[in-house]
Amino acid sequence: MGYPEVGSIIRQHVILDSYLADSPVSEQEIVNYSDKRVLHDRVVSLDERLEYIRVRYGKTTEFENRIRVMSQNTLTLETKIFSRLDIAPDQLSAHVESEIKRLDFP
Repeated sequence: MGYPEVGSIIRQHVILDSYLADSPVSEQEIVNYSDKRVLHDRVVSLDERLEYIRVRYGKTTEFENRIRVMSQNTLTLETKIFSRLDIAPDQLSAHVESEIKRLDFP
């Protein structure tokens, strides 16, 4: 549709093309990590979301292995993102809720 940069970001919401711990946080990484912290319509812990992914998609050894690698990469990504923030990963849900209230979203 003429938005190749946006398409590249969205394409990587499940698996990033690369995981670079020492680079600035990219849009692709934010979208990818966000995908791992939302279950349907709520922010959940990374453990809860990864468990959901394991149960839902880990039906074969191949997919179990892919999920294991993705889980390790996501933990590394979480460390990278939150090392630059003033909140911890376990504070994310409460932070999002307070921002929704502050902005007066329904």
